[in-house]
Amino acid sequence: MAGPRHGGRRLKVRRKSRIRPPSYPQSCCCAGPSAGGPPITYVPFRNGILLAVAAAWAEARGADEVVTGFNVIDSPDYPDTRPDFVRAMARAVNAGTRAAFGGPRFRITAPFIRLKKSDIVRAGLTLGADYSHSVSCYDGAERPCGRCSSCRLRARAFKEAGVPDPLVVRLGKEQHP
Repeated sequence: MAGPRHGGRRLKVRRKSRIRPPSYPQSCCCAGPSAGGPPITYVPFRNGILLAVAAAWAEARGADEVVTGFNVIDSPDYPDTRPDFVRAMARAVNAGTRAAFGGPRFRITAPFIRLKKSDIVRAGLTLGADYSHSVSCYDGAERPCGRCSSCRLRARAFKEAGVPDPLVVRLGKEQHP
C-alpha cells in the first residue's frame, strides 16, 4: 500500500503483522507493585516513547531541549522516571539526531525529578497552574477514584501542600451548583 510522500519519495507501508498492546487488567485500582518488578500500572517504555517523539518534534522545529514532568521521589518503582533513564535517553537522542553529525546537542531536562509531588503542586500553584482540569486517574475517569496509586499520590500531594484538590472542588461545584 502506498503511503505519504516524505522527502520527495513515496513511502511503502506493508502490513505483515499487527502489533497488539499488552494485556492490562480491566481496572488498575488497588494494584500495587508486583513482586520484583514495576507496579501493575507500569506501561512498557512509555516515557521513552514520549521522549523520542518529543525529541523528533523538537528537532524538526529547531529546539534543543525537551522538558519532562515526571519525578522519582513518589514513584520509585517506575524504571523510566529515574535520573539514569533521563541521562540514557539524552545519549540516545543525541546519537539519533543531527547532534550525531555535529548539530546542536539535545538536553532532556527533568526539573521535578527529585521533588515530592506536594512540592510540585506548590510550585504549580505559585505559577498559576489550573489543576481543576488536570486528570490523573488510571481508571480513566475525570473524578479521582481514590484507589489507584495515581489518585492516592495526588490526594496526598494536595493534602501535604495544604490546599484542597481544585479538580475535586470543581467537580463538586458542577455536581451541586
